[in-house]
Amino acid sequence: MKNILLITLLSLSIIVVGCASNDAKDSVENYYTALVNEEYDKAFNQLLIFDEHYDKESTLSESEAKKRFLEKISYLEEKGYQLNDFEIQDVRTDDGGPPLVESVLTIEVNGDEKKVKELIQVTENGLFVDLSEEDKYAHYRDGKMSVSIKD
Repeated sequence: MKNILLITLLSLSIIVVGCASNDAKDSVENYYTALVNEEYDKAFNQLLIFDEHYDKESTLSESEAKKRFLEKISYLEEKGYQLNDFEIQDVRTDDGGPPLVESVLTIEVNGDEKKVKELIQVTENGLFVDLSEEDKYAHYRDGKMSVSIKD
């Protein structure tokens, strides 16, 4: 009887983790696809929106935050920045935390294309982009609203 219970619990945990991984992958795919297709409202709707620290909600209203996000995107466009493609490499959960999605992005800045790695944490409130040192413009397409727009 104990073996049946153990097998049942193990099976259920595998199913739950698998569903969470699929949901996480889908959310990240939706975000990147929206950016590639220049559907910035859709990209915004996927993000965790915050002012300075990701663990505290933004003081901005949704319309103010969306306006700020679109200002950040406009800056990227001025810089000739474009997300051209992405490939999700891995979805994992470390130490019971939120799912982490590792991707390789193909970005272009002023005609120069390069591949960069990026991690996104999938939280219940939206996607948190762990900024990559390889992409100095990533913080202009994430959910942090207190970013200064400058060179």
